[in-house]
Amino acid sequence: MLSLTAENVIINLEAQSREDVIRAIVDVMAANGCVSQDYCGDVAAREEKYPTGLPTDGVRVAIPHGFSCSYVLKPAIGFASLAKPVAFRNMADRDEELPVEIVFLLANTDADEQVNDLSRLMGIFSEGEALVRLREAKRAEDVVSIMGESLRTER
Repeated sequence: MLSLTAENVIINLEAQSREDVIRAIVDVMAANGCVSQDYCGDVAAREEKYPTGLPTDGVRVAIPHGFSCSYVLKPAIGFASLAKPVAFRNMADRDEELPVEIVFLLANTDADEQVNDLSRLMGIFSEGEALVRLREAKRAEDVVSIMGESLRTER
């Protein structure tokens, strides 16, 4: 399972577009040695072809990730809560844009693990209370704690 550390969390990110969000998270993850800067283009290209916005209840989320593991230096999750919603296209309906408030950017070194990681995150997304707590978190450490609690209690 990918891990989320406080160093890869951005609280109240000001962004105008999904590309801005992806760039900001990749910049942080690259600075922390998780991915190369080239991962940004890879994630943006995948997002264009296969949207990752989810129509979760209450708080909308997106889970962008790249096509290739070659830009990932160590497995990690990047996280951003957004100061105001940013449009991501719906995974299930490419023509629908969703006002996303939380973004989880996945960086896997093993493509086979990506499916497992996505499945575990989907469990958290079904917990409306956890998503509200993540959106309202004021500190990176709180985000990490909420994620840890949710993953431990996942059924």
